[in-house]
Amino acid sequence: MLQIKLPNFIIAGVNKAGTTSVFQYLLGHPQVCGSRDKETGYFLSYLFRKQPLPINVYNEQFLDYKNEKIIMEATPGYFFGGLPLAIAINQVVQKDCKVLIILREPVSRLVSFYRAKKKNLELDSDMDFKSYVNTCLNMPEKNIMLQENNRFAGIFYGFYFKYIDAWFTVFGTNLKIVFYDDLKENPKLFINEICHWLEIDSGYFDDFNFEIENKTYAFKNRQIQKMALTVNTGAARFWRKNPVLKKWIRKHYFKVNKSNEKEILDEETINLASSLYQPYNLKLKHFLIEKGITNIPDWLNK
Repeated sequence: MLQIKLPNFIIAGVNKAGTTSVFQYLLGHPQVCGSRDKETGYFLSYLFRKQPLPINVYNEQFLDYKNEKIIMEATPGYFFGGLPLAIAINQVVQKDCKVLIILREPVSRLVSFYRAKKKNLELDSDMDFKSYVNTCLNMPEKNIMLQENNRFAGIFYGFYFKYIDAWFTVFGTNLKIVFYDDLKENPKLFINEICHWLEIDSGYFDDFNFEIENKTYAFKNRQIQKMALTVNTGAARFWRKNPVLKKWIRKHYFKVNKSNEKEILDEETINLASSLYQPYNLKLKHFLIEKGITNIPDWLNK
């Protein structure tokens, strides 16, 4: 009889904070089995207030399991589902499942989120950053949390303090909070610390090439980009298993359709976002210190 194992390690947040890179780095480790899709999204029904899919849909994500110590998935949107979503995960997955949350300075995360939505053709081509932020702010929060409006959650998803307590409540010492700053500065040290926490061999990464995954970029031709997205999404599992081929194709695609031009962001809008996040960052700083997390990045000390 086929043995089905569910995750004992979940990367639960946040969007545009390096979760794809961390998942991809760990995916090749001989002691790690990753989900067939990086973002299974199984528990997002609790964020979007929809009926959960049958559990066999989730089971199917882990059919590649071959007695690895760690069974992993990574859906960064989970973080924003708060207590109901955290409880649902805890009731379904393995006992003592570990949860990793990567936090990024919220303004830079907002900009990256906006650019990713533009790259994925989820926003109108003539929508600039200022109009995007205004649309986010003018939409009621109850509407923001509808799945069809998720692309306009950029502002709200930076209020980390609103969501983080639920994860400590449910997962306690099995929760690890880390920072994108550290991943960017020294990915090897970052991953070695994750390996130590997961109790797997960090030696796999001694000569590892820590290339950044899921970079946000601008494109030249919208129709060519649309075709590329269709191919990338439709064959996501194939690309995940063949990263060298994917990198080769991506390199040549960029030669054809990647644009080096970047939108000049409105400084007044950047300052507005900073002012919105400041009180939440201050509360988050004190919260993390109370939890014993004192090695915090500069953006929380401002």
